[in-house]
Amino acid sequence: MTAPDRQTWEHATETVALLGAAALAAVAVLPGAGVPGWAIWAIEALGGVVAALAIWSSTGSAVFSCYAFTVGATLATWSAWALHHGLWHAGVITIWLGGLIVLGPAGALSCRVPPVPGDPGQPETPEEEEDELEDFTHMFSTIEGCDGVEAVEIKQERSGRVVRLQLPRTGRVTMANLETVAGRIEVILHLKRGAVDFFHASHSGDVVMRLRERNVLADKIFMKREHWASTINKPFAIGVCEDGSLAMFTLRELHALIAGTTGSGKSNLNNVIVGQLARCTDTIIWMIDMKGGRTARPWLQAWTEGKAGAPVLDWVATSRSEAEAMMRAFVKAIDVRANSGIGGSKIVPSASMPQIILICDEMADLFGALRGGKKDIGEGEATNSMFIRLAEEIAQKGRSEAGASVWATQRATVTMAGSGDLKANCKQRIALGAASEGDLRSIIPDVRGAQRLLGSMADTPGTGVLAMGRNASMLIKFFYADHPDDPASETGDSLCNNGCVPACPVYKTAVETGGIRPRLDRITAEGLGDIYTTRWERAGHLLRRAIPDGGGTAVADVDIDQFEDILRRGGVKDPEARLDPARRRVREILGDRGAMGATPGYLMGELEKEGLAVARQTLQRWLAADAKDGVVHNADFGRWKIGPARRGQDAA
Repeated sequence: MTAPDRQTWEHATETVALLGAAALAAVAVLPGAGVPGWAIWAIEALGGVVAALAIWSSTGSAVFSCYAFTVGATLATWSAWALHHGLWHAGVITIWLGGLIVLGPAGALSCRVPPVPGDPGQPETPEEEEDELEDFTHMFSTIEGCDGVEAVEIKQERSGRVVRLQLPRTGRVTMANLETVAGRIEVILHLKRGAVDFFHASHSGDVVMRLRERNVLADKIFMKREHWASTINKPFAIGVCEDGSLAMFTLRELHALIAGTTGSGKSNLNNVIVGQLARCTDTIIWMIDMKGGRTARPWLQAWTEGKAGAPVLDWVATSRSEAEAMMRAFVKAIDVRANSGIGGSKIVPSASMPQIILICDEMADLFGALRGGKKDIGEGEATNSMFIRLAEEIAQKGRSEAGASVWATQRATVTMAGSGDLKANCKQRIALGAASEGDLRSIIPDVRGAQRLLGSMADTPGTGVLAMGRNASMLIKFFYADHPDDPASETGDSLCNNGCVPACPVYKTAVETGGIRPRLDRITAEGLGDIYTTRWERAGHLLRRAIPDGGGTAVADVDIDQFEDILRRGGVKDPEARLDPARRRVREILGDRGAMGATPGYLMGELEKEGLAVARQTLQRWLAADAKDGVVHNADFGRWKIGPARRGQDAA
């Protein structure tokens, strides 16, 4: 059974169990309470209708919805009969069980095929299949260097035909010979470039030829929203393969590397992964977003609006200093858990000891080999070499301590993805797009048919290849879980430019999972100390969003009272939550400036431009008070920077 079948059967089991328990309780208890018999079976019939509608909204299966309704109607009939002929009347029991036995598998089988675009094709007769196999065998006999290749089996998949080939035992034809003539086969069969792929089957002489005759991955495939919690100990789906099977992904004891050119869908794939992790009640998500919070901020919006009990992301870093603090905290969390002795040889994630997953978007800013030196970032800041060493330590030691990571970049080269040691520890890799064959092989060294894959990925955005170790998958269309282009909205705002609208899948997932998000275990949290407990105090710029304000843009649409509530829900005690808007804006400017910092004169000028001008003495008083609390510090040459002063650095 595939993953959709298991999920559908879980729906069936839950529905039957609930309706069956309700029927038994109603027949056994309610008559004694004076409830008329017609009311009992009417309520049970209504329960079948409600269950059918609920299943329709979650699975989209009309047949299975009819099955749920039939179960409700059967139970209602049973109740009506049992009230007059006895609770365990043999005839009624037989009808009920028979209906479940017949209709249950029928409902599950109705959802066997995932909702993937494409025509599965009509089954062929044995005679037609035999003729087709002879045609393929004859085709190979006419191609130089392929004489003796025999087509022994053929089947139809959504993307086209799949032909199993038997190579001659003489050894004169190998996989390499077949790959060199793929272009000729495309010409003979009138297929597009890159439409023929070869894969090894059971042994070297057993080869599968896949013909990509239909582009089933052209359309968006939306990620199905699940309505129950999950666990990181199970793989989860991130897309659909060409043959219609689900592409499964796991971050349990594995680190992942994602590489893709601009516009290939890395941000969307990050949203898919975060959306699936959000349902896991044993997973804490930390994110480094070096695009100023563009990927992370939407996942926090539902929390800032008070519509989610907890944020999907437990910690977010948008600056080098915060990214350094997060990665050092990750390394420390590994050491704390290792020294705790919990779990024997390794920790198995649970709600009480959740796995920590670090997701880094646009890692080139922190890990690029040709950038991030002392001359580029200034004195006192962590260099890219330091970030690379921290990442290597996370990848090397995190596995046994329930720690994993996902690194995303444009190219999987040392100039943008750090060291070869870091790549070597990322056994799970995804190629979303590449500018050249060399770039593709830099992330998946053993990929076959690189040129053909490059063409297919370029023609169909959002597609890629998933590799586990040395084994690469077929082409995958990753789920679409990005912000909507033109959804219906309660506010009349048709885009997510000014914050996610209600129809946004990111926003919906954040609302639905806010009640099941776990907290970091006490042992690890206490080991991390103040750097962890004060994380949201340093992230005020992420807890508010810009909104149109006539001719300009308002700084934030979260009022002071609500902002204080947000901090309190996150376990943050901020005595300065009721800040003057200009003082909040000073913190935001310093946060945006990062390592560059800003002088009081620069801050005064920016406040004046935004209509928030204050006296210089007032600004100096705010900065001094914030420095005392560790919110900012006075760095070199009179420049102020966000965050506390580092050890060995003088602060005013």
